Amino acid sequence: MNPTVPERAIEDAYAQDAAAAATECGAEFRRDIETFVSAEAGAAVVMSQRFELSPLSDFEYRTFVDPSGGSKESFTLAIAHLEDGKAVLDAVRECRPPLSPEQVVADYAELLKTYQVGKVEGDRYAGEWPREPFRKHGISYEPADKTKSEIYLELLPAINSGKVELLDNARFSGLQSFSG
Repeated sequence: MNPTVPERAIEDAYAQDAAAAATECGAEFRRDIETFVSAEAGAAVVMSQRFELSPLSDFEYRTFVDPSGGSKESFTLAIAHLEDGKAVLDAVRECRPPLSPEQVVADYAELLKTYQVGKVEGDRYAGEWPREPFRKHGISYEPADKTKSEIYLELLPAINSGKVELLDNARFSGLQSFSG
């Protein structure tokens, strides 16, 4: 859409994440997300121009990590808190492969310490692997009681009822594009 963007950059974006590129470069709504979240509900929970919230001593922060071995999938982290009955997303990080899992844990541990977080929750990926590097940085890694599918099933009614606030983040581009 923007003639000043090199064609190669657009091709790379489509190769990396076709659904996101269609949204960002092709002015299309994300069909993969819209089947899960309606355009109206998505627009209501993405806080325009809110990219990250600074840590405050008033809140107890909860975190979720989705570890990666470093070669195929991203290693992600989300930090959130409860405020006035809403789940508020404060910070989100994604490290895309190729990556050093140990270095990502070290980087994430530094961020977690600024929010005074000593425990992360994550999936049961790779058994003991994620626990050990987090433990080296003074952070406890607890396997989540729920699967990702169960978490998503609980997320949908929270989004639909406006009980979450998400950051204005390009990786939420399907929701972000709904907000204008």
